[in-house]
Amino acid sequence: NITHRFPGHTAVVYRGKSLTYAKLDAQANAMARTLQNHGARKGKVVGLLADRSIEIIIAQLAILKTGSAFMPIDAGYPDSRIQFMLEDIEAPLILTQSRFIEEKDFGDALVINMDEPEIFAADNSPVANTNSPHDLCVVIYTSGSTGNPKGVMLEHRSICNTINATISDHEITPDDNISKHASFSFDASLLEVFAALMSGATLHIIPEEIRLSLSHLNEYYETNRITWSFLTTQLGEQFIDFIDNNSLRVLAIGGEKMRIYKQRNYRLLNIY
Repeated sequence: NITHRFPGHTAVVYRGKSLTYAKLDAQANAMARTLQNHGARKGKVVGLLADRSIEIIIAQLAILKTGSAFMPIDAGYPDSRIQFMLEDIEAPLILTQSRFIEEKDFGDALVINMDEPEIFAADNSPVANTNSPHDLCVVIYTSGSTGNPKGVMLEHRSICNTINATISDHEITPDDNISKHASFSFDASLLEVFAALMSGATLHIIPEEIRLSLSHLNEYYETNRITWSFLTTQLGEQFIDFIDNNSLRVLAIGGEKMRIYKQRNYRLLNIY
């Protein structure tokens, strides 16, 4: 529906490059058919390991279009943890990039390189929706700090309910610019990505090198008129305390107990 309503609106931005909703949807359709040709389908989980990029957004949508769920994998995970996750969830495929194929051992999973142009060569017409509310949408693994990491399985209905409630409560519209700041393996990433794409807003993927620099982050926010952002509690408290931002409308903070508060000219939400 969003693609039909706002086909020419900018959907995602990264390092000066962007895709409209129409182009994002078309590329996700093509990738989805390639994944289907390699066995991705309803009831399966596809691993996803990639650097920050527009392609990782395309990949999330493409995997969901196949009827599969996606399992985000952090680039910093050791091979042993990646192999454990793939085996634990019985993922038949992993979608990744060239550098990780050279660096990582993915065990018995079929590896698909999203850097290869052929992945977008399939038909890009709309893919028939096979998902139902109770189907698995995403699997996010815990840190494993107290033993082996455990996969948390989230269904479409719970994700959609959370996102739609956020869009409504935070009054997110197509006029908003939303930051994609959190790690892609963190559950808050789902809020960032889909609050933007389910509302027609523009998603800005924050480059890795400025993510933890308050001054550079604020410069990006103000230059690109970022109106909604999520930050983890520790970084968010520093941002509130030390930065005078003139673009934000909403700042959501979560991850742990909030210890400080300072009145700012934007709405501050503790969603922990």
